[in-house]
Amino acid sequence: MPDVVGLVGLQPNASYIMLPTQPGSFVDETFADSADDTKSDDGWAVFSGTSAAAAQAAGVCALVKGSWPGISPTRMKQLLRATARDVTTGNCFNGPGMNHQATAGPDRATGSGLIDAYAAQSSAQTTYIECSIRGLNCD
Repeated sequence: MPDVVGLVGLQPNASYIMLPTQPGSFVDETFADSADDTKSDDGWAVFSGTSAAAAQAAGVCALVKGSWPGISPTRMKQLLRATARDVTTGNCFNGPGMNHQATAGPDRATGSGLIDAYAAQSSAQTTYIECSIRGLNCD
């Protein structure tokens, strides 16, 4: 079960995030998708899945660390889960017999939901400031 999820697109390829890549490279040619107007030699490709979600999560963690430098990995995970947006529709297919439906609240398809950079950073900043004012250990 995931802790949180990143953005994904719709079927058939679930491609959603357009990123620059080396024009004419293997990635550019392989991930070109005529449905979103990327071409096999234009230096753009659409992505989804764990490779795209991991980059989103890492970026949000870096943003949070800017507001709360000493946050521990455990607190970071708690913060991301607490500030995620619940996903209540759709499904996650991980193979035969592993088709999990999204439901209200944490579920096997989407974990605690869609990672929310603004909510996570705002919560981290507020928590760190309050903790510092009270003279508490903020890690």
